[in-house]
Amino acid sequence: MNIQEELESGHSKTITNHIIKYVGRDKTRFNELIAIFFGKDKKLQQRAAWPLGYLAEGNPRLIEPHLKKLIRLLEQKGNHPAVARCILRIFQQYDMPDKYHGELIDQCFKFILNPSTPIAIRAFAITTAAHIAAPYPELRREMFLVLDELANEDQPPALRVRLKNAFKTLRA
Repeated sequence: MNIQEELESGHSKTITNHIIKYVGRDKTRFNELIAIFFGKDKKLQQRAAWPLGYLAEGNPRLIEPHLKKLIRLLEQKGNHPAVARCILRIFQQYDMPDKYHGELIDQCFKFILNPSTPIAIRAFAITTAAHIAAPYPELRREMFLVLDELANEDQPPALRVRLKNAFKTLRA
């Protein structure tokens, strides 16, 4: 299978599942998919996000060599929301190495505090930031302040749930 041609053929659950099955745990095939995700073609990047997210969740070791580039991509302006959503979906469950905590939590705060950021991105950013902040007393306090401010405003259900869970994570 040529992953790029498959992505060019359309954007559907069937195509996504086909790519996921093809890539499996194969590092070379995963690298082919992530190269498309890091590529300049915005449409293919968006389409690659869906299978990439599922593959990274199921095989976290495949994503390890790409963490720095993923954080850099997360920081770039002008990406399709699927890009940030995919990256944060991966990071919310990933035990991120300490060396990336600072820049990742900064980016999460930017997403969380920006009301024009799509809700799914804000929700994933809340969970990711809470996991990063939990072991650091100073970050935990700052996170509590941010979350408390958000909790006192009217929020959509997705954010209310994430706020509630983040408070639990930070209190644990």
